[in-house]
Formats: sequence, structure tokens, C-alpha cells
Amino acid sequence: MPRNLYFDIDGTFAFQSDDVTPKPALMEGRLQAAIERARIDRLVCASGHSGQLFLAGAAHLTNDQRKWRIANLLDRIFDPEWLLPRLDLLSNTDDRFRVIDVTSDFLYVDDFAEHFALLHLSLRQFAQLVEWTPFCKDVMREKMASEGLDPAELCANRKFPRIHMSNPDDTGEEILTWLDCVSCSA
Repeated sequence: MPRNLYFDIDGTFAFQSDDVTPKPALMEGRLQAAIERARIDRLVCASGHSGQLFLAGAAHLTNDQRKWRIANLLDRIFDPEWLLPRLDLLSNTDDRFRVIDVTSDFLYVDDFAEHFALLHLSLRQFAQLVEWTPFCKDVMREKMASEGLDPAELCANRKFPRIHMSNPDDTGEEILTWLDCVSCSA
């Protein structure tokens, strides 16, 4: 079964800005190497950057042209020649978690992971799949308390977290740490 990584760009692989400034820890092949160690076969861009390439103004683009645009956008993080054969794009990024089969070998990284995932998962399911970083705990504290859920108890028997809620202000180091955890169980 192929392992798929669904990813966002702004706030995840890059800082939240108009110029898509890559997070420094992910540059110079570091993210690419971590993805290889985690044995990820396919990368699926779930970012709004992907969704915009399917709007009417870009309807003339072929799928390969769309993929090249994303590869060029991320060229300070990935070698485009490495990325292109592994890259797929989502057209409906407003409901990006909908396409993920949670019974498959999937990974999902997004600074708004809780928003998109909770459209399709219960809070309990989400809690069992997410990595409980300090950032995630801060975002989810009230929601978990209102349901009487304890993240440590829910995560006790899993191999590794499949969802990583990226801190938009982090350098990207937390994504590499998460992927290292994934690679240890691959």
C-alpha cells in the first residue's frame, strides 16, 4: 500500500506570507531527505496554491503545467525533478481532508489540520491520529476538555501520529521531528 503525504504550503512548509518564504529547517534537501526516510511514495498538495490552479483563470493549464507551478513554488525546499513524479494536486482544497482514506497509509501536515480534519472526523478520532505538540495542545485544549477527552489515553496504543498540526511560526524543525518518528515505524 503506498504511503501518501497530504500537505499544505503556507504556515506549513513556508511561513504565512505573500512571497512563500520557506521555513529554513526544511530547505537544502532536509525535508526531501526526511520524506525519503519515512518511505513516502506520493505527495499530495492540499494547499490553496493548488486549488487556485483549477479555477477558471487557470483552466487552460494541463495537469503537468499545474504540477510544475507548484514544484517551482517549492524549489527551495524540493528538487523539482525529484518532486514532479511524486506530486499530485487537489482541486478542492476548501475540503481537503475529504479525499483522505483514514484506513490507508496516509500522513497529513497542515497548520489548520484540526479545522479540515474535524469536518470529517470526530474529536476522538482526530485525537487518536494527531501528534500532540505544545502548539496542538494549545489549539485543542478547550475542545478536548469540553468532550472529556485525554490525549495521552487516546494515543497510548498507536504506532505513530498520522496528522501533524504545524505551528505556522516554527522553523519547520517540528515537521522533521514528526517525519523522523514516522520513519522509525516505517
